[in-house]
Amino acid sequence: MTGMENGVPHATTVSSFSSLSLTPTYAQVILDVSSRLLGVVERTKRLGINLLADHQKEIGTTCAGKGLDKLRDVTWRESAGLPEIADCAGWLACEATELIHVGDHKIVVARPLEIRSSDRAPLLYHRAEFRRIGESA
Repeated sequence: MTGMENGVPHATTVSSFSSLSLTPTYAQVILDVSSRLLGVVERTKRLGINLLADHQKEIGTTCAGKGLDKLRDVTWRESAGLPEIADCAGWLACEATELIHVGDHKIVVARPLEIRSSDRAPLLYHRAEFRRIGESA
């Protein structure tokens, strides 16, 4: 997931992303309340959902870590005012319409403003590891 504030890109890896509604279209992501990116989303009301492709495990690992400049060594472009990671399996530029506080996390209800997909296979996260479709657990 990515965000942009004052021209500075921000990124984090989320383990919980899903479709929420087809009509109208909504998605949801869940972020820890201590997430720097959550603060960016709360202030800007915008987020980018980058569905990593199966060859982008390193990006997923880097963005899951701590640090300020997680996109430093990642190829990305600004799209709809948000960082879009190159060669992703899919991309959603979203408006955050609701933030729901639940325990130590917040659910971000996201209304897509732009949606793009590709033929690339997605990177999956299962049993605490990044995996490819068809890979046994």
